[in-house]
Amino acid sequence: MIENIRFALRQIIKNPGFASLAILTLALGIGANTAMFTVIDTVLLRPLPYRDADRLVAITPGLRSDNSVQATSWPNYRDIREQTREVRDVAAYMIDFVVMRTAQGSEGATAIKTTANLLDILGVQPIVGRSFVAADNEPGAAKVVILSAPFWRKHFNSDTHVAGQTVRIGDEPNSVIGVL
Repeated sequence: MIENIRFALRQIIKNPGFASLAILTLALGIGANTAMFTVIDTVLLRPLPYRDADRLVAITPGLRSDNSVQATSWPNYRDIREQTREVRDVAAYMIDFVVMRTAQGSEGATAIKTTANLLDILGVQPIVGRSFVAADNEPGAAKVVILSAPFWRKHFNSDTHVAGQTVRIGDEPNSVIGVL
């Protein structure tokens, strides 16, 4: 083995360009494998950070034929919620892009419009204020919003008394009820 190590060192000294290329190739290969494992571990192997994550399912209409998002209509959601007995609870959400207006100005934001029970299903509680309640889903109910922590820090300076303040989504006032 010592003879082999001496021979390898002589070859490295004799051909430094080849040795550098071989070492660089190994380093890139190991780095790429490490990066891919990290992504696969984070996305596929670790469970979602929600209560009973292994029991969460998404219900969508039909088969996914491409990368397009398929949505279920509101009447279909109600039918699923009322008629399905195989699941403990059903919630719905929709992702929308909105303009949030605060005292500091306007900003584009991603809004997740959801039924009141989604946070309960996920086992998530606001760090400030309250969660949604069933009355928030009733027709004619006051419009309420739960802010994300980054939005709360940026626009409300982490004010723990943010509940009750108003933000405008588009032109409609929404009462802040909590912060996730």
